[in-house]
Amino acid sequence: MLEAGKAREPLPPLAPVGDGPRFGPGVIGALVVAALIAAIVVLGITGGDDNEPGPAANPGNASGKQAKGQKNAGAKPQRVSIQMTATAEVWVCAIAADGSTVVNGEILPSGTQRGPFQSKQFELAFGNGAVDLDVDGKPFQVDDTPSPVGYRVTPKKVSVLPEGSRPDCT
Repeated sequence: MLEAGKAREPLPPLAPVGDGPRFGPGVIGALVVAALIAAIVVLGITGGDDNEPGPAANPGNASGKQAKGQKNAGAKPQRVSIQMTATAEVWVCAIAADGSTVVNGEILPSGTQRGPFQSKQFELAFGNGAVDLDVDGKPFQVDDTPSPVGYRVTPKKVSVLPEGSRPDCT
């Protein structure tokens, strides 16, 4: 409380406006551009592409069925993961949904592994049945044959490709 007849003590002066660091429009513009470039780089690294190696699209839901109460609106298209291991010498051609070749007509020696690869779909051709194929981490029984065989692999099923419909990696 103030006693009668006593004056208030003066407050210290406020700092004058504008004494801090100043950034011109060029510096602010450069910072905005740098932030945009950083955001694009981060999205490019984490966004992935259609045939990147990696785990299955939805590892928490191995059945592929939609969880109760989940809505499909805005959901990303499902992807499938494949991995191939030669059990004897075998010629392999694998093409992803975007048309990119992930195994380009290679002759794989026994024990050689390719993948995992991830895409919306794959078309596969093998020179014989000497390959172990894993689809979303689960073994798929490739026909045991000395003749060429081909498959279309999607998130929902694996189907045989008839001769003439198989990829040839040419």
